[in-house]
Amino acid sequence: MKFITPLAAITAALTSIACAQVTQIEIAARYEGIDPGIVEGASKDEPANLAMPRITVKSGKIATVHVNGEYIFPIGDESHEASAGASIKITAAYKDGKCTISGMSLLRKPDVLESKESLSPKSFVSFETFFSGTVSANTEIPIELGQAVPGTLFLKLTPLDANGKPAS
Repeated sequence: MKFITPLAAITAALTSIACAQVTQIEIAARYEGIDPGIVEGASKDEPANLAMPRITVKSGKIATVHVNGEYIFPIGDESHEASAGASIKITAAYKDGKCTISGMSLLRKPDVLESKESLSPKSFVSFETFFSGTVSANTEIPIELGQAVPGTLFLKLTPLDANGKPAS
């Protein structure tokens, strides 16, 4: 009698069930070495670090996180708001032990204008970085933001089961 085939079939079936149970992905993100003008209250003398809140999203759905500071500008009798800070927008899907991701990072800061105009213009500078690919789950991924803006975005994607526990 051969018991190897049924055992292999049971193992394959259990493996399929375990993989199918991944329904969510936890996304952890942080920026290191970014322009201090982006992080409210950061020392202006050295690059800043910024941790984003961890979020959980259904596999294949879009997740967006904003960490912003609000700026209020009086213009005439009205006040206008503008935000500066960091945002990430990510779509992540889990299959066969890998995470497929695509997304963008947006960093926005007020621009310092030495204006002699009576209108006192206010400007903001934005830096967008787009990324996509397939990465290993549970591994921190560095994403260089580019030459125009210093710094690195680090992402870590953790597959979760239906109960919100890390999938094995």
